[in-house]
Amino acid sequence: MKKVFVNFLFVLAVIGLVILAPFFFGNSFNSYNRLGRQGVGENWFSRFLTFFLGTYLVLPYLIYLISKGYKKKVLQGEKLALHKMGHNVKSYFEFKAKKGFVEIYVQNQTGDTLIVNRRSLLENEKWHVFKAKKHHSLYFSNGIVFNITEERHVELIDQRNQVIGLGDEYIRKHGIPEYVNHAFILGKPNQGDGSPQE
Repeated sequence: MKKVFVNFLFVLAVIGLVILAPFFFGNSFNSYNRLGRQGVGENWFSRFLTFFLGTYLVLPYLIYLISKGYKKKVLQGEKLALHKMGHNVKSYFEFKAKKGFVEIYVQNQTGDTLIVNRRSLLENEKWHVFKAKKHHSLYFSNGIVFNITEERHVELIDQRNQVIGLGDEYIRKHGIPEYVNHAFILGKPNQGDGSPQE
């Protein structure tokens, strides 16, 4: 049903462009100057109506295209098949070091869907492996920021103490991809590694 509606908007937009074409590519403005006083008023009004109708037909499809462009991508957790890429874990780490990027596993346990870098969504209870080059950052809508340093380490901004770092043993036990450089869980406030010691 949605596809039919989009096609209908597209057809209307094409008709609108056909109506508008003389305004941008034709000689209608030149012919306007050759008319007498009586013709000037009539011609101006009809041209205005034609322009309004053409714009009115094109506008809904333009609005649809703009709104579609702003739709955020929902991130999925997918493991790489390293053997299909001609790598094992060790050779893949060497490849990443040579190319200057890291992979960061992030699992969302905040209870909320998070916006990442203003264009992607990481839903609650989901995970994703982010690729990031040095000097790049990952911005999360709850205020957490991962900054990648020159040495490809991660510097955290975690004002509400939500980031939990995961070690090798946890990674092996819980099926987290072994090829990631860093692994974190984003929890609720005051559940992170920086919890004050009593």
